[in-house]
Amino acid sequence: MGEQGELFPVWRHHAFFTDNPAETLQAEREHRHHAVVEQVIADSKASARAHLPSGHFNANAA
Repeated sequence: MGEQGELFPVWRHHAFFTDNPAETLQAEREHRHHAVVEQVIADSKASARAHLPSGHFNANAA
């Protein structure tokens, strides 16, 4: 199996709605930065952070 292709390779634009009073480009930049931060958090939870000590004593004693 090869890499998954783009779903819609023709479309390069997307619409977004916000109540942020910032300029459009600044609001989009903040949105993209937020998405990157969320992805880093999700990746860390799925990797090394998943093996940190548990809140349960028996799990930590193993």
